[in-house]
Amino acid sequence: MRPRTLAALWLLVLVCNTFVAHAQSERRQIQVLLKNVPGAPTPEEVVSYTNTWPHATNPPLQAFLVKDPVASGYLMEDRATGDFFTWLQANPNSARRKLEDYLLMTFPLVSDVPVALAALLADPYVEEAAEPPAMDFHTAVGGSDAGTVEEPQSGGQYGWDDMALGAAWEITGGGYALIGQVDAGLDTTHPALRQFSGNTYVGGNFIAAASKDVGLTGEPGQSGFNTADVDEAKAEWISAGGCSPVSASLSPDILGHGTHAAGLLVANGGSGAGANGTCKYCGLAAYRAVFLECNSQITPAQVWPTFNDNAADRGKTEAIDSGAQAISMSFGHNYGTPISCVSYRSRSMCLSLAYATARDAALIA
Repeated sequence: MRPRTLAALWLLVLVCNTFVAHAQSERRQIQVLLKNVPGAPTPEEVVSYTNTWPHATNPPLQAFLVKDPVASGYLMEDRATGDFFTWLQANPNSARRKLEDYLLMTFPLVSDVPVALAALLADPYVEEAAEPPAMDFHTAVGGSDAGTVEEPQSGGQYGWDDMALGAAWEITGGGYALIGQVDAGLDTTHPALRQFSGNTYVGGNFIAAASKDVGLTGEPGQSGFNTADVDEAKAEWISAGGCSPVSASLSPDILGHGTHAAGLLVANGGSGAGANGTCKYCGLAAYRAVFLECNSQITPAQVWPTFNDNAADRGKTEAIDSGAQAISMSFGHNYGTPISCVSYRSRSMCLSLAYATARDAALIA
């Protein structure tokens, strides 16, 4: 396990012009939102059709006569229940209800996706269909050069003085906020982040009980996968290939981005690690939005975290559901045509932004 870093760059808003390209698996997925109109199939009916073999003679969507998916599931895998479900049913045009209805459809071959996408967009019962946008982290995750927590520089922590955070911390009145961090996970036992050491409270702001691993959203499930564990260094099942001669559970060879970003946000200055986070009294709910893949494009091959675009939308949404007042997103889209939420209001990414606006949650990218 490699050590993870908390850099002494204390800015809540991270801005970078370049993105780090990771190895991406061949994606065979399309995000689909059905229309809520008379005669349209329900999301449940579509999921039942696609996941039942052999498929029924009459498909729920005309598009399936052109290209039939091999599987489908929900973007929001943990389905609403109780009063929340009742509210969603009563508000069918809300951003949150549309996110609840979003489907992730998988097709047999990568080459099937363009044809299937065109057929779905032409289907009278489909409101929106799109390939998941290619997202990645703003800055490189750690590697062989990852060190321990950086000590403050002689002139103070970078950015600390420029932002006058010391003066801000002197303002009386207290206050608290919950930050939802959509990232690669974090070092759950880091002395500057952990809340407890054994049974002793040590003051860290990472809230394990409010955190969740959503990185396998839309991906094949793994036996024994623990969604409550958001450790950035956790192992996942990797098929035999360049990274291992046999299929095995492997930890990432490169990591650190999530721990670094968490430190920017909430590092405990009293931990002795030599770092202060920007928000002194913020709790941090971490949503791990990556899955591991073997990157055979480099020599030697390494296990790298791959950013899961579907998981990011799910993580943002669930963080808002849980009461997060700010969402930290140190990632972005820098491939091909920019995505416009004016033109594509029904894209899942745009709906998650609209939902945040409706809930008065700040989104920081």
